[in-house]
Amino acid sequence: MSAQPNTPAKRNKKTPVTITSQPVLTPSKTSPPPTPHPSPTPTGVSAADSARSEATKKAIKRDYENSLQVGMLLKTLKATTSGAGDNHNVALDPNTPPGYALGYSNRPLGISLEANVAYGAARADKVATSAEDYQLRYFNGRLGAEFIYQRYKGFNQSPTADANNDGFITADEYSLPDLKISMLQSQFEWAYYGVSALEAFGPSWKKPSVDGLAFYALMSLSQVEIENPTPFLPQSAPADYGEDATLVKGKYQSMAVGLGSSYVWQWTRFYVAIFGSAQAGPQKQVYETTTTRWDNLKYTWWVQAKMAIGYDWGPWYVSIIGHTQPVNVDLKTMDMSFFSQAAGLYVGSRF
Repeated sequence: MSAQPNTPAKRNKKTPVTITSQPVLTPSKTSPPPTPHPSPTPTGVSAADSARSEATKKAIKRDYENSLQVGMLLKTLKATTSGAGDNHNVALDPNTPPGYALGYSNRPLGISLEANVAYGAARADKVATSAEDYQLRYFNGRLGAEFIYQRYKGFNQSPTADANNDGFITADEYSLPDLKISMLQSQFEWAYYGVSALEAFGPSWKKPSVDGLAFYALMSLSQVEIENPTPFLPQSAPADYGEDATLVKGKYQSMAVGLGSSYVWQWTRFYVAIFGSAQAGPQKQVYETTTTRWDNLKYTWWVQAKMAIGYDWGPWYVSIIGHTQPVNVDLKTMDMSFFSQAAGLYVGSRF
C-alpha cells in the first residue's frame, strides 16, 4: 500500500503521517556544552600561546630576582706627598695580600651589597695590612646611589719614585703599623641620556640590557681621613715639611657635583662596560698636629674610572671588575694625594 500524501485534511482525521525531513537535535540535560574555539588575541597570538608567554615571563622573573657572587681581588689605598723641601716626598703604601669578596643583589628591592676584606702581608719583610671595603648600591631605572666605605691599617713608608733618596727616612720610620687611612663616599647618579650601566660594576641579577652610550649627572659626599698616634712623616729633616712635620691627623670632607659617561658593548654572551666621571666642589679640612688644630675651606676635584668585562650564560656569570679613583688634598705646607684602586675576578649565580 503506497503512502498517502501528508495533507492537512489527513492529519485532522488522525491518519498516520510519515515525516521525511531530518529531526532537529537538541542537547540533553546531561550532555556537555560545545567547546568554543580559542579566539586570537589582538596581536594575532592565540590565548594559549599568550598564557604560555606570561608563564615564561613569570618564571624568568622568579628565577632571576637574586644574585650571589664570590671573588678574589687585589686592592690598595695609598697616599703620596708633593712639595716637600729638598724633594723629600714620601709614599705610604699598604702591604695588602689578595682579598676575598662576597656580594648579593636583589632585583625587587633594587639593591646590591658587597664586602671585600684582606688581612696579612703580601711581602713578609714589610708590615702587615688589614683592608676592609663595604659597598651598598641602589638602582631604579635611571636613578642610582652608591655608598662605599674603605678602611686600611698598617702602612710602609718609602721615598717616592722621583724623590731625593739620600737616607732621610730612618729605619724605624719605614714601618707604620698603626697608621690608618679611610675613605667614605656617597654618590648619587641620574642617567639623563641612555640606559644606566652602573649595575654592571657589582653583584647583578642581569647583564647590561642595552648597548651604547649613557650620560650622567652626579653628586657626591665624601670623606678621607688619615690618622696615626704619633707624627708619621720623617723626623730627620723636619724643616722640609714645615708645619706638616708633626701631623698626626687629617680629615677632609667634600661635596661635589659633576658629569659622567658610560659605554656598554655586547657580543653574544660577552659584555664590556666602561664608566668615567669628573667632579668638583668645596672641601672642609680638619688638620691636627701635636700642638695645633685648625679648620680650612678649600676647593677640590677628582676623577674616577671603572671597567667591567663579563661572560654571561643565564643563571651563571663571570666578570672582571676594576676601578681607580685619586683624591687630592692640601696639607698646611704640602699637598697629599690619595689613590684608591682595585681589580677582582668574580663568579656569580642567579636564582
